[in-house]
Amino acid sequence: MKRLVIQVDESAYNVVLGMLQLCQHVEVLRDGEAMIDDSDRDVCMAQAIQTLRNDNVFVMPSDYTWILVAIDQFVIEDFEGFPSPQAFISYLRELGFDDLPHRSTLSRHYYKVEGVFPNYLFSDTDNVCEVMRRNNVVNRFLAAYNKAKRALCDSKCNK
Repeated sequence: MKRLVIQVDESAYNVVLGMLQLCQHVEVLRDGEAMIDDSDRDVCMAQAIQTLRNDNVFVMPSDYTWILVAIDQFVIEDFEGFPSPQAFISYLRELGFDDLPHRSTLSRHYYKVEGVFPNYLFSDTDNVCEVMRRNNVVNRFLAAYNKAKRALCDSKCNK
């Protein structure tokens, strides 16, 4: 059995739910609002950052910048962006992290990102390996964040 999580506009909700109920091998386990709230989102963020730290994904202090840019580009749907690099750093501190890069590091590198994820380019390097490494910081973050989110959603579904 596979699980499928979908997000449906309120205007289409009843139609989609009706279609799912017509399918023989489909069981709706849970319906309603989003499955995670802000505190859950924070738990997922903390787990994802810790996973990247444990796996030594952060090679340079500026690597946090690539995650900030992805959040600001709405790559991670649970976040609406941060008004400044300092707000992002403060948020990570609230989650219990220390040894974070300085605001100026994130600010300086933020505007070196060109394009849209997953194909970021960087004005400060054209080294293919470095470009790939930086893009992979975001890929690894997304994988870790989504894994934490799935685990949280599964635990809520099984209650």
